[in-house]
Amino acid sequence: MILYFCPHQIYKNKKHKMITELTVEEMASIEGGEYIIIYRLGPNGEIIMERKNI
Repeated sequence: MILYFCPHQIYKNKKHKMITELTVEEMASIEGGEYIIIYRLGPNGEIIMERKNI
């Protein structure tokens, strides 16, 4: 499962309720609008977050 965050929308697999939803404003303020955040599930079900510059 991969979740992409961009300043305009959040894509999410609704089967995995463990992922906390943040508003676009919260995410944009945290990252300053300079990153795309990619979430994916690791082998033990943990959430791995990657940042990529835009």
